[in-house]
Amino acid sequence: MTTTISPNAPFVAYLNALTHQGNRSALMAMRSSLGQRDGIGESAVIHVAGFADPSDAARERSYYLLAGLFALWHTSNTASPGTGKPLGAALRVVKRTDDRLSTILMEELTRARQDHVRSAAHRAVAVLSRERIAVNWLSLADDLTCAPHLWPQRQRRWAYDFHADKRSVWAPPDSTEAQP
Repeated sequence: MTTTISPNAPFVAYLNALTHQGNRSALMAMRSSLGQRDGIGESAVIHVAGFADPSDAARERSYYLLAGLFALWHTSNTASPGTGKPLGAALRVVKRTDDRLSTILMEELTRARQDHVRSAAHRAVAVLSRERIAVNWLSLADDLTCAPHLWPQRQRRWAYDFHADKRSVWAPPDSTEAQP
């Protein structure tokens, strides 16, 4: 069995290294992307540009979004790399205490087009941060940067993880899913 390493792994490792180093100024710079109309904070460029391919505008915006969301969560929380939950499963934890809010967030995420998911993802991660529920950042990176034709499948996985009981495991309908 071969293991495929996500093309997003180096970027997520870099983000984790920044938090491990306690680099709060980098986190604040990356978080600034969340407040920008185009999703790219000028002060975040130094941290994201080396990983994002400017010839792929959608992927580049996804990297800035991921950096902003990562910074939003980590300015209030700490977690060991690899300890988080995929987005749908993380929101399922919120569902235990606030079913209405978590359901609204999941509906926003699953209805959003890939190029318009920024606001919904921002709201979801803000709630997860407030509740101190760790996110699997590599999983989220892979979701946000997937090829457009795979976006509905990612959204279905979020919904499945959100509604599934803890014994269920997501299996994509087509195991030939390719990374972007």
